[in-house]
Amino acid sequence: MGGKLTRDTSVILFGNLISSTFAVIFTILVARFLGPENWGIIAAIGSLLTILVAVCDLGFSSALFRFVSKRWESGDKKEALDVVKTIWTLRFFTVLLFALVLLIFSSSLSQTLLKIDDPRFMIFVAVGLVGALFIDFQIAQSEARQEWKKAAFFISLTNIIRIIGLAVIGLDNLNLVNVAFVFTGASVVA
Repeated sequence: MGGKLTRDTSVILFGNLISSTFAVIFTILVARFLGPENWGIIAAIGSLLTILVAVCDLGFSSALFRFVSKRWESGDKKEALDVVKTIWTLRFFTVLLFALVLLIFSSSLSQTLLKIDDPRFMIFVAVGLVGALFIDFQIAQSEARQEWKKAAFFISLTNIIRIIGLAVIGLDNLNLVNVAFVFTGASVVA
């Protein structure tokens, strides 16, 4: 038991380390090429996304882990999958509702929350919210099934895709819109 616990914990730790390393690389590159004012906008988008993900989760990730892992471990995989489907459906409609609110009020929310007159940035936040909540679902589902390598992969994937996005755009072509698109869109691609 001790060896398995250590191995499983190490796998998740490794995924977090990869994700954090790529996040630091992304931050350094973008902050350097965009400058302080535009980096502040990207940081504000990231903070807003973090808050929205926490609010929109509504405890579904915890419920997924609690109810699925118990059933999965006891061998009742059909019931575990039924719980996964139910929570996925609830997550889908929650994401849809919050994303629609962000889209409908994108202009005023961009001005109020980000101090930008361009509604595209709140649309990027809505897209990022959808991606972040679905990748979070994949991580929680993988952890509930004790698929630690799969969970570690999903944990690191968003930040890896952000670096790939910067490489595709090219550092010479970075601007606020491109970076916001890559930053928020990476979780959707993941």
